[in-house]
Amino acid sequence: MSRLRAAVPAGFTVLLLAAASALLTQAHASADTASTQDTSYARAADASNLAEIQMAKIALQRTRSQSVRQLATMILSDHKTAEMQLQQVASTAGITLTGKPSPQQAQQAGLLHSVPVGSFDVTYLQIQVGDHQTAIQNTKAEIATGSDAAVVQYARGALPVLQKHLHMSTKAMVGVAAVEATAPSTNENPAPSNVVSSGPEAFGAKSSGSDDTGWLIGLAVVAALGIVAVLLWFRHTVGSNEHI
Repeated sequence: MSRLRAAVPAGFTVLLLAAASALLTQAHASADTASTQDTSYARAADASNLAEIQMAKIALQRTRSQSVRQLATMILSDHKTAEMQLQQVASTAGITLTGKPSPQQAQQAGLLHSVPVGSFDVTYLQIQVGDHQTAIQNTKAEIATGSDAAVVQYARGALPVLQKHLHMSTKAMVGVAAVEATAPSTNENPAPSNVVSSGPEAFGAKSSGSDDTGWLIGLAVVAALGIVAVLLWFRHTVGSNEHI
């Protein structure tokens, strides 16, 4: 009986150790579920969120379009929220984020700072359309092939927001282009100084101020030729009569 009593605590201890080992193994596996796909996507989404926040702030400072202002305000708010969510997901999945836009996105921000104000809205919207098309493609790939449940769930939530941004950016670009196409020019049909004009002077003709002078000279020439013709006819007639 005493041996049985001693065996029970020993067996219970073995079971506890086995359960603890299984829990540790499961926890370690959960921490390692973030694949290369998950990591690449999370870092790309992080860079995209930060770039969109930065460019939206530039747009709010430089845009002249109400539709672009509304779009930039929405993008700024949505990507701030997305970035906070992503940081929590990355921490859970053990993913280290870069914390800054990509070099290409930094160049885009620089362009938005330097482009003339008259070209800003179209430039900003073109960037938005291209960047969101790329982000949507990456997000769909994560949903299809990602392995970390938290990262995939983040992608599922981000997809409709990105699609909304793309739709609004495309709509705003069409509107801005239409406004610019119908805007009256301040100098219609200008004739550049280094381009030959297509008016009369381009073909060697004189301006209207000298048209009268040229007409009179032509008339005088015709009259002179008429007088010469008359004299020659008269001389010929007189000579013929002398021979008769």
